[in-house]
Amino acid sequence: MRPAAAAPRRSAPAAAALLALAVVAAPAGAATRLILAFGDSVTAGVGDSRPAPDRGYPVRLQQLLADAGVFADVRNLGVPGETTAEGLLRIPSAIASGGQLILLMEGTNDVSRGISPEAIAFNLREMGRLAGQRGIEPIYATLLPRGPGDLDDPQNLRTRYVAWELRDRTYRDGAGLVDPFAVFSRTENVYARLYSDPYHPNAEGYDVLAKAFAEVLLGIDTLAPVAAFVSPADGATDVAPTSDLSFYLYDHVSGVDAANATMLVNGEPVAASLSSSVPRRITFTYRPPAPLANVVRLGVRARDLAPAPNQIEETLATFVVAGTSILTGDLDRDGRVDGRDLVVFAVLFGSARGDGRYEARADFDGNGRIDGVDLAALAANFGRSAF
Repeated sequence: MRPAAAAPRRSAPAAAALLALAVVAAPAGAATRLILAFGDSVTAGVGDSRPAPDRGYPVRLQQLLADAGVFADVRNLGVPGETTAEGLLRIPSAIASGGQLILLMEGTNDVSRGISPEAIAFNLREMGRLAGQRGIEPIYATLLPRGPGDLDDPQNLRTRYVAWELRDRTYRDGAGLVDPFAVFSRTENVYARLYSDPYHPNAEGYDVLAKAFAEVLLGIDTLAPVAAFVSPADGATDVAPTSDLSFYLYDHVSGVDAANATMLVNGEPVAASLSSSVPRRITFTYRPPAPLANVVRLGVRARDLAPAPNQIEETLATFVVAGTSILTGDLDRDGRVDGRDLVVFAVLFGSARGDGRYEARADFDGNGRIDGVDLAALAANFGRSAF
């Protein structure tokens, strides 16, 4: 962790960049505002079943703003396949004609090329700086989580870290942030419902994406607090028993309700230290009074300061303490191989590396296929407990 804060509901904008300050309740006859939607294939609308030029989130966003009485021309400047380095070269021409806002959502192609999350966030911030020099306020957006079948970041580790970087940088800069990574990650059955392939939304997914942008621009808060820089990391092994537990918790619109924010360890509240100068970011730190053991689930229960608070209770990381023995077949890492593990295994059975269903954790012999050999390994431990 970094060293050291039902019906739609409106809240005070978290940053001066928000569109709510510029155009909400614009008088009749007011000039149409220009919003530049800058990004890659997701901005361009790849995967959308709508015919051109109505693909992607920008045209939907424009309609949502119009429905709210905000008159804007949301211009689609998406270029499929573009990286943030290429976007940084393109942005001077994109902003040459001016505008009021620029929406920056780019970086998934960088993730596929192994570019670091820090470099991605730096390039986006440079784009925002260049736009700001021309009087165009930047609003940043996290990336969509990658769906099953992606081989470059199958567990969304780098994509999640990009979201962490942007959550913290926008907090420190006082900039606006749209968080599609959180919105999509928290949507039930998201890949079946909202995706056309591992990287792009379908038509319903673009509806959800446009709504996420519109709510932030209008100062409407429907997203519960989000975390970043969780330590120890999710999936970590050989974690020292004396490790401290920590994370940041953010709410970029209403702020976090610190009085109702709690760290959870294995589902139980603990007396973590909280510190923050402003409610947009709360820092949680906890030193366990006794050494950690076995598998630990680090989580949070929190709500924000919206008039009708958005609440969340979720596991942020599950990690294995050094010296813990995990039985082959214990897919949920609860210390026992049982029916729950068998149900998970059954869903993955028959898949191979590269398939949407394949997960390496169930490929016990590492041959690239989840088959009878793996089933036999699970069966050999069925009913056994390690802790």
